[in-house]
Amino acid sequence: MILARKKAKVFSISFCDLALWSVGSQLSIKWNWHESYIKTFGDILCRRSESIDDRDLINEIVTLLTIHFDGSIELREPIIRKNIKGRLFKVYSGDVVFSKIDIRNGAIGLCPQNIENACVTSEFPIYSVNNKLANAKYIMLLLRTEYFKNILQSMISGTSDRKRIQPTQLEKIKIPIPPLPIQKKIVEYWENAKRKIVELKNEIGLSEIQISKSIFKNVGIVFAATDLGPKVFSMPFSANDRWGVTFNRYDWDLKTLIKSGKYPTFPLEEYAWINPLTQIKLKPDDKVSFVPMENVDEKDGRIKKVDQREYRQVKSGYTGFQEGDVIWAKITPCMQNGKSVVASNLVNGIGFGSTEFHVIRSKDAGLLKNKYIHLILRLKEIRAAATRYFIGSAGQQRVPAEFLAKLHIPIPPADIQDKLVDEASKVRNEIENKRTEVLMFSEKSKKNVEQMILGNSKMD
Repeated sequence: MILARKKAKVFSISFCDLALWSVGSQLSIKWNWHESYIKTFGDILCRRSESIDDRDLINEIVTLLTIHFDGSIELREPIIRKNIKGRLFKVYSGDVVFSKIDIRNGAIGLCPQNIENACVTSEFPIYSVNNKLANAKYIMLLLRTEYFKNILQSMISGTSDRKRIQPTQLEKIKIPIPPLPIQKKIVEYWENAKRKIVELKNEIGLSEIQISKSIFKNVGIVFAATDLGPKVFSMPFSANDRWGVTFNRYDWDLKTLIKSGKYPTFPLEEYAWINPLTQIKLKPDDKVSFVPMENVDEKDGRIKKVDQREYRQVKSGYTGFQEGDVIWAKITPCMQNGKSVVASNLVNGIGFGSTEFHVIRSKDAGLLKNKYIHLILRLKEIRAAATRYFIGSAGQQRVPAEFLAKLHIPIPPADIQDKLVDEASKVRNEIENKRTEVLMFSEKSKKNVEQMILGNSKMD
């Protein structure tokens, strides 16, 4: 059954029947419900325009709302009223709010219960839901269907960078409003699906913790307490590794951060090169692998996609590395998120990537495995400790090579390193399977909800 269709590219229509001067606006809306269930948004949403008295607030602090493209709503930072142009309107919990400009991108949502004393400008129409006819959560599910998004796209008017959907347009859209018990069943289906998704994600989180516990157990790792010390303290000048009060409030350094009850610890630079030179003997038109930052998966520490470039295109202005090297993001927030990987299957054994990577290469694979280095450096405790050593401006902070060079790590025998890497790899494969399961279940649940709302899956 065709649920929505566009008229032929060539067609005729009476001028008096035009709502908007565009071909897309002639989208035919058809829901697979009995006609008695079809209503307009104007039937179930009541426009609210409760203006704030600016005379009392001109020098007061007010809080505006932000509506994200996923429909979530949160408070912005408070701002003085006089710094905002135009009128402001009150928003209450349970109100439907949308952005005239960004509703086409999904900026329409239900104001959550935990938000009070919020307001919006005139660019954000506000509606209360008629609870006798509609379940507010059902309305939000309807608004997020792909079918409804296509309807919105057909209604856009204005110039390319300031396209808007007006309240009167939204209010005229016909939507299915089945009996409240059916709406409730649809909402319950989706909420049960969301609970299962949360459970699956929690299982993934526990599996990730299992990797760390395995390393701690087999290598006997104990991390120093990384909490800040007292604000008032004294220390000899010679003990300062860096000038700064916050930096020196910690009680640990790169020698004492990691302790092991089983194996000795050594600075990483004794067993590995940090940002070594890579000897490359290639012709200018030879192919090499190219790994930009976005191609490194922060969740499992693998390369999602390997591009190819000619050597001449990347030999300058990029970080070079070779097969087996560890590349580790040094810039925030990529470092904290875990963007690091062991380079493998490189074209001609050579790769290039972002200048925001540090490269770590074992000096002797018989003593220290690159994969073991990667395993240690991916630990969240290491990434958290690295933030203490950030240099640069607030928006462009980086971990210096010194952090990696001076970081003491335990060096167990090579067979123990291999065992840890194999165990971690097995768990990561299980995690990847669970992530795939979550993704498939989530997509299936969304499609099922959409079919229920469209009327293709009867709920009565």
